[in-house]
Amino acid sequence: MKPNIVPGRTLLPLILTLALIGMAFIEPNFVLADSGQDGERILTTGAVILNRYARVTAVSGNTITVTDITLLDDTADDHYTNDTLSSGDLLLIYEAQGASFTSITDDATYGAFVYGQAGVYEFAVVESVNGNDITVSSTNTPPYSCSGITGTYDTLEGNVQVVRVPQYTNLTIQSGATVTALPWDGETGGIIALHVQNNLTVDGTIDA
Repeated sequence: MKPNIVPGRTLLPLILTLALIGMAFIEPNFVLADSGQDGERILTTGAVILNRYARVTAVSGNTITVTDITLLDDTADDHYTNDTLSSGDLLLIYEAQGASFTSITDDATYGAFVYGQAGVYEFAVVESVNGNDITVSSTNTPPYSCSGITGTYDTLEGNVQVVRVPQYTNLTIQSGATVTALPWDGETGGIIALHVQNNLTVDGTIDA
């Protein structure tokens, strides 16, 4: 069965990502990290940002360096079991920019265009955190589907970010609630990413 996001419908296990351009990727039965470790969440009213975002300054092997690790904390809103980023947490790594013209012409195409690393993304499971350095797991032991960092990222020109992804058993978005993203500021934001182990019920709005 292929799930659809419509009001009043319940979705089976999935991971949902809405990116800067408003695209949604739904992968049922896609198992990642410690599924359901953040428990059940019911959103009743208002606009809620469930994700946390930080700019990446370097990627070396399976270690990611961010500008400020505290940007990934959740000390006030209680959206995560762990207030600070911890082992077993789930991350989305995403490069927003990096495309360029190789030549420019005065016609409808504007010239030759290459995407570079723009749009590259992957999920990773946190193994340890040391200051602003995040080391992700390099193993792929069931039920995990992440095995280290496999992509190549341009942290100088590409505006790479990590997004902390909540892992719920069930998530209900009631009619008065909206799940939204931190607005894109040229470096971070603009993405909604959720991992739901069992049922995602959307009577409200998901708006990136």
